[in-house]
Amino acid sequence: MSIDIRVQQRAQEASWARSLARVGTGRAQGFIVPLACLVVWEVVARAQIFPSYILPSFSAVLVTLWERLLTGELPAATFWSIVRVLGGFFIALGLAIPLGLVIGWSDRISKLFNPVFETLRPIPPMAWIPLSVIWLGIGMKSVLFICFLGAFFPILVNTIHGVRSVDRKIIEYSRSLGASTTEILFKVVIPSALPVSFVGMRIGLGVSWMTVVAAEMISVKYGLGYMIWKARYSFETDGVIAGMVAIGLLSIFMTNGMVRLEDRLFHWRKSIVKG
Repeated sequence: MSIDIRVQQRAQEASWARSLARVGTGRAQGFIVPLACLVVWEVVARAQIFPSYILPSFSAVLVTLWERLLTGELPAATFWSIVRVLGGFFIALGLAIPLGLVIGWSDRISKLFNPVFETLRPIPPMAWIPLSVIWLGIGMKSVLFICFLGAFFPILVNTIHGVRSVDRKIIEYSRSLGASTTEILFKVVIPSALPVSFVGMRIGLGVSWMTVVAAEMISVKYGLGYMIWKARYSFETDGVIAGMVAIGLLSIFMTNGMVRLEDRLFHWRKSIVKG
């Protein structure tokens, strides 16, 4: 009996070891292409095929990042950009989720709002920057408005799609069991629509990062976008790329956070897929 237990324990340990090895291998593979690109970038830059103001080396960009970190410019710019992105994102979230639920639930309301949204949705958020400056002035309000627009429509469209993709048979079955419209909405429709809406949140967060950079270049004098714009005037290409790298890393960090939150909130989806 004890021999069987030891055999099972060893088999379980071996299984865990294989799982860890697969996870480690998968993560390592994810770094192969980025590292290869960085090596090629460094080699081409050091070969001076292009002037340094056209293509600075990756090491020079890292030095610039470190210098601006020590001077406090990078932390301050990062802080204000994050505040603007999250501010616009949460305002969009507070408006797009309820509105998307109502439009997706009611055909009558959908017909009322659909022409307006379909007209405004294709307009790029950056096209609103001149109007935002005229309406709200130069400063925080105009940038928040642009970040809001960047996040609003992806969240709205995915929420509407999530509501409309709910199986109608489940709704009819719930009604046959005596569930009220409110109970169906809050216990069936919203839980079913949220995973799809979460996809829109991730897209909206990414669009907010794109729009905040453009808005900061025009509307404010602090932030990562302004740092990039200021470096451009003095032909500090390493400073421009350093700001771009900072934005990319922050976007990856926030997106991964959203993915982990999504996995934690909707872990039941994985169990359904696995059967």
